[in-house]
Amino acid sequence: NNNTIIDGDFYATVVPDECNWQIEGDGENRRVWISLFKEVPTTKNQHWKCVIKGDAEIDTSSLGPPVHHLDVNDKNGLQDALRKVSKYKS
Repeated sequence: NNNTIIDGDFYATVVPDECNWQIEGDGENRRVWISLFKEVPTTKNQHWKCVIKGDAEIDTSSLGPPVHHLDVNDKNGLQDALRKVSKYKS
């Protein structure tokens, strides 16, 4: 089965060498997992509205702040991240 699943331009630029994909399962249970690394990280609540330009867009206004990677050995960085996250408590 050679069906194209994704075809088109990404909503924004990605870093190809940092993106990856994997196929999991067999037959009807087969899944493709794709991880994209954005060239420009998400800031504040400026999330992508879709993955492929021209696809249906989602309302991103209710999404929270972007996910950040933290260095567990950086005490100041962890404290700063906790201060930022505490702003988003409901």
